[in-house]
Amino acid sequence: MATLIPLAVVALAGPAIIALVFFRK
Repeated sequence: MATLIPLAVVALAGPAIIALVFFRK
């Protein structure tokens, strides 16, 4: 179960970072 937490963070942080990049433009 511990390995699923980092994967969930990456799955949520990935799109969030991409969204920030698009919003900045």
